[in-house]
Amino acid sequence: PFNKLCQNIRESGHDAITYHRLFSLNIHNNECKYIRKMDISPYDVICFDEIYMYSLHQLSKIKLFMDKHINKKIIATGDLCQLDPIENEYLFNNINNLDVRTTEAMNTMFPNQITLKICKRVSTDEERNTLAQLKEEIFDEKTKPFDVLKKYFKVVKSMDKVKTLNNITFYKQNKCAKGF
Repeated sequence: PFNKLCQNIRESGHDAITYHRLFSLNIHNNECKYIRKMDISPYDVICFDEIYMYSLHQLSKIKLFMDKHINKKIIATGDLCQLDPIENEYLFNNINNLDVRTTEAMNTMFPNQITLKICKRVSTDEERNTLAQLKEEIFDEKTKPFDVLKKYFKVVKSMDKVKTLNNITFYKQNKCAKGF
């Protein structure tokens, strides 16, 4: 969906382009004659990485692309629990309804799905259990997020100890509150 991810995929030895490049779109999502159309003819498989980062409008464009290229295997990767695309926040007031619509779109576009349940970003079962407990506690509305953070992480008590200049955090309450 965006340049940095595309660059990382290229560094790992795979061909990669952004959504905008695939559809010859400029930054405002308008077709642009100066952006050369991507020739996908050499490819048998096309993967849309981080599919949940696309807005419903973008997903509809991807669906049309899939319908037009039925001779290609089109797959996607994504995390249901990641933040919604910013564009969706502006287009829809009811985020719960949006989650339902996104899920319906994914199920239509990709009826065969695999859900990975073992986190490979940690190396031991103990770390996986801790991660599962952390997730369950952080999404528990009865607990204060700061108390959970103090339990699992070293918490800075003085701003003098903070060395970074920019910090952003966001708490999302959604369908991912329970389980993996």
